[in-house]
Amino acid sequence: MVTEHWNYDEVVRYLSEATSGLIGAAPATEPSPPLTYTRTSVAPAHFLPVPPRSPTPDQDRFHFDVDAFIQREGASDFMDAKRRFYGGLPWVAQDQAHGLPYSTPAAWTTLNHPPIKHLDGPLSRWTGLFAEPPPEEASGLSSPFFDPAFQRALDAGGSSLTHGNSTRLLANGGSFQEKMRLVADAKDHLYIAVMFWACDSTADALTDALGARVRAGVDVRLMTEGLYRETITRRCIDRLEAAGVKVVSNRDALHPKTFGAVLHWKVWIRDGEELILGGQNIGDYESRSDGFNFLDRDNDVLVEGPAVTDAEAAWIEAWQARGGEGGLERAQVAAVAAKAMQVEARVRGEANYARWLGDPATRMQGNCRVLMQGVNAAIQPIAPVVQAYLEASQRQVVFSSPTVRYDFRDPANAEDHGLYIHRLMAELGGAERPGRKVVVITNGVGGGIGESSTWLRARRDGALRERQWTLYALSREFIELAARRAAIANRAVTRSLAQNPSVEVWTYFQYIHTKVWLFDRLATMVGSWNLETNSADKNPEAAILCLDQPLRDEVEADLALALVNSVPEESRETTQVR
Repeated sequence: MVTEHWNYDEVVRYLSEATSGLIGAAPATEPSPPLTYTRTSVAPAHFLPVPPRSPTPDQDRFHFDVDAFIQREGASDFMDAKRRFYGGLPWVAQDQAHGLPYSTPAAWTTLNHPPIKHLDGPLSRWTGLFAEPPPEEASGLSSPFFDPAFQRALDAGGSSLTHGNSTRLLANGGSFQEKMRLVADAKDHLYIAVMFWACDSTADALTDALGARVRAGVDVRLMTEGLYRETITRRCIDRLEAAGVKVVSNRDALHPKTFGAVLHWKVWIRDGEELILGGQNIGDYESRSDGFNFLDRDNDVLVEGPAVTDAEAAWIEAWQARGGEGGLERAQVAAVAAKAMQVEARVRGEANYARWLGDPATRMQGNCRVLMQGVNAAIQPIAPVVQAYLEASQRQVVFSSPTVRYDFRDPANAEDHGLYIHRLMAELGGAERPGRKVVVITNGVGGGIGESSTWLRARRDGALRERQWTLYALSREFIELAARRAAIANRAVTRSLAQNPSVEVWTYFQYIHTKVWLFDRLATMVGSWNLETNSADKNPEAAILCLDQPLRDEVEADLALALVNSVPEESRETTQVR
């Protein structure tokens, strides 16, 4: 193996020559420490940082000429330029990546450019998906989503639409800060449900804050997944219980009738007034993420309004069904009273659907449906709601799912029409829908094996710092092997989906844990729900689906940023298959 040693200036010069000036040094804002790299004959695709360091300098100290790239590719926008660029590259199966014509810093993984962290200018510069004016501004808008009958049909699953909710998207570590604020503001109770509570610095900070609220007289309760509670999160949950937090563990995964179902809710409710719901567990890999530092890219949503009452009522019912400690009578009475007041205020009740949805001034202002799916999707199933919006969508569907799991080759899947996931995949992978485009964001080789890759990278870099060469080599090889296997599993499904000309697949350059759906630029869903069998047919999951312009605008910006830092499925190989 031949090892080359490079410094930052040499890498900049190499990339500038290789891209005819598209990549160069970013303008220096302050003195920076020197950056050094190695490149080996065994793995020539990347310049590896020496010594191990945060990915930030290897991302921020390079500049990419976006407009010149668009012009050079003869493209209409940045995403179009990337389609054209990657569409001309070979697919290297052993790397599960495109064969780029030049080496890049490892912190860029599969990207042909440094990660772009801010979208300057209009979104139309970056993607045509959100280039036109919002659809609700078009005259004569007619969407099935605004049909009261459409919404009443969804009510059959046990959820209902409420009006006047206030929502705000929470990205990455910003959600942790809001959770800390929620805890500090709690006066009566905090009801929480999370699958995983790590034993690390940010989780410990939350534990300390919750203990302080318990001592102040706040009723703090946590539902968590029993498989983790009894194994790797035992110490952290024990600390919570020692601090006075009431805990109940979900134990469905090992029961014959519910085998494999894990509690996947990520829900925080303060005093029946505020709700945080989404995809984030508790741990540094979520709470310290900025979406680019090789921790989870993820989203939650902060909600105020009558939807909070629905989430709290469902949480209380689940707590009692799992045998949690009593003492919730006052909260139950308060929830019943809140619903009655909301009906009187005309922000709840199907009798109001036509008024909310028929008025252009209110049809995109806080009309939200909370979905708190139970085990085996027996209560408030999410998949039928997603299916209804998919089938009623007319122009485009854009969504992000960390995993997309469904074996198209398994004859049983084609026959078992009882599975929700079967119906969804049949809708996505079936016949082309004229006029409708579907864009999928998921994980490729850059995502590795999720949170486990975060831990493994830390062990690898520690071995290098300690000059444990054998351990470093073995851990690095294992990380790359695991990432390739995960990418192969996802690609087996996305390649089948992408055979439909209506479907376009992109993979994020690191690990994306976001579960967000955007239907026709009108309806937005944020939650814990993945497009795979466990989420669709087994797990307790939670999501909120809104016709809400502020949330839609935030989600469009977030999806655009994710897409800009993703790689299209296109390559010479996939182009030939099509």
